[in-house]
Amino acid sequence: MKMKKILYFVATALILTSCSSSMMHLSGDSVLPNSVGINIPEVQSKLIIDKSKVLTGTSETTVHFGFIKISDTSFIDAPMPGIQENEIKSAAVFNALVETGMDIIVNPKYVYTINKSMFTKVTTCQVSGYGAKIEIQ
Repeated sequence: MKMKKILYFVATALILTSCSSSMMHLSGDSVLPNSVGINIPEVQSKLIIDKSKVLTGTSETTVHFGFIKISDTSFIDAPMPGIQENEIKSAAVFNALVETGMDIIVNPKYVYTINKSMFTKVTTCQVSGYGAKIEIQ
């Protein structure tokens, strides 16, 4: 009796997983055109770099027990270079730019510090670079 139940279960599982099909419509007319033309006029702008002082900002992320994460909640809305720790980089750049009147950091340098203990991992990112303002003409 037990063997019959196992056999029915395996047969049902095979039928449910093997009887699917997918079709992709490759020919005929499409609702959307093949290419979409977008005309965006070129924006004339000038970058004004302030070399009189170096901007610095720091962000810290603490992870307790491998899953409880405490970090900054303010970030810049721009893609960050590199693939590692984008969230902490964005927070450090935000902290460097806040209340300075600058738009971006030119030639940023990132310094990471990671301190691990038995139940806690603290990652600190410090960014430094020159501030710059974008002037649209």
